[in-house]
Amino acid sequence: MFTCQLCQQETCYIYKYCDTCQNVKRIMNCYGAKEVLAILNRVCLRNTQQQDYKINKELKETFKKSLDKTKENDVDKTDASYETPITRNKKKTNSI
Repeated sequence: MFTCQLCQQETCYIYKYCDTCQNVKRIMNCYGAKEVLAILNRVCLRNTQQQDYKINKELKETFKKSLDKTKENDVDKTDASYETPITRNKKKTNSI
């Protein structure tokens, strides 16, 4: 009785829709219900091929991050051959 008619989760005492659903309703009034539904289907819903692609992409990024971390840990900074990189604040001076 006092719940939002669209999301059916928020409590509403004065209007039919909660604040969030009122914004959605305004967007639907501007662009039309069919256009908004097409956008939601295209952006929010994924078929199995798109889901597999997204999963593989996330796994690759996670693997790449873990690989980069292991490479950073492999560099031994106490080794005599390790040279500290030159930054903007520290300039290498040549002694003549």
